[in-house]
Parts: sequence; structure tokens; C-alpha cells
Amino acid sequence: MLTPEAAKIAHSEALALCEGSMPPHYAGWIASELCADCVLAGQWQQAYTYALKAAASRDPTILSLGGAARWYEIAALLWGGSADQAREEVRRFGEAMNNNRRSALLYLRSLALLAQSRGEIDAAIAHLQEVARGAEEVGLPGELWSMCVELGEIYLKQGDESQADQTFARAAEILHSLADTMEDHQQRTSFLSAPVVKRVLEYVRFLE
Repeated sequence: MLTPEAAKIAHSEALALCEGSMPPHYAGWIASELCADCVLAGQWQQAYTYALKAAASRDPTILSLGGAARWYEIAALLWGGSADQAREEVRRFGEAMNNNRRSALLYLRSLALLAQSRGEIDAAIAHLQEVARGAEEVGLPGELWSMCVELGEIYLKQGDESQADQTFARAAEILHSLADTMEDHQQRTSFLSAPVVKRVLEYVRFLE
């Protein structure tokens, strides 16, 4: 619902409860989720700390724990200057996927981050386009709209306004569809007022 501070409070309570009383990989799983919360909130130093904790606690044989937030860890590790560790985490993630299609999309998103960090923009775009196609085929609108936003921002940096306009318009279409499914007015208002959502919708309104 794009309310990372609320998620962070819940995850922090969960981490405090499981540390010392549960196997270490459970703490690593929650640390991964906290990393994602912090990235979404723009709290990069905290995100980096949680990314390191998640990596140190992870059991590589248990893919389901922390997989959904894995690419946020990669983003935080790259932000913190731990590029070698980021590459190693992506390698391990790729080896453990076991033909899981959802995990494959997250893996490709992680590859896109590595490519961007090396300045390989065309490769990053190719990875993100593949994620967007996969998210649409599988039926993951939450993944799809965020991919469109990420692609749109890259296109803008490259000066390709036409492609940016198309991808932002697609993101706005999906966001409106998701909001329309929310019966709770306050929930819907909170979702539409999230900074990234507002930025996309304002961009599209400007085009009109």
C-alpha cells in the first residue's frame, strides 16, 4: 500500500520477537523486508544496514524467505558501495531460483540494478522490459506499474521522451485500476497520495 513507515514498525516488532528465539534465517528474512521498507522510505543508510544483516543471516537453501524483497537489498548494497557483495548475492539468488517464475522476475530486476551500476543502460532496459513482460503475463500489476515507472525514468535520463510518455501512461493506467479496487476510501486516498504515485499521475496529467 506504499506506506513504508507503517510496514517498518510492524517488521521491527517482528524482528525483536524472533531474534534469539528463532533460527537466524528468520531474522534475515525480516531484515530483508525492513531493507525494502527503508528503501521505499528513502532511508538508505538504514536500508544498507538491514541488507548486510539479511545477507549474513540468510540460508541460501530457503528461497521463499526474503525472495520478494531481494532486489531492494541489491539496491541498498550498491548504494553502500558493496558492489562485490551485491554481485555475489545476485549470483546466489540466480542459482537458487529452481525455475520459480516470480523469483526469475526479481532476479532480472536485480540484474538490471547491477547493469545500471556499471553504466550498461541498454542492458538494464532489456532486463526491465523482460520483467515488465513477465509481470503482465503472470498477472502482477504491482510489479508491472513499478517496472513502467523505472523504465520511464531511465528513458527520461536518455532523453527519449516518447518512450517515457508511453511507459508512464501505462503505469498511471495500472495505478488507477488498482485504486479502483480499493473499497476503503482512506486506503485509496493514502495509496494515491504516495509520492511515487503522485509523481506518475502528475506527469501524465501534464501530458494531457
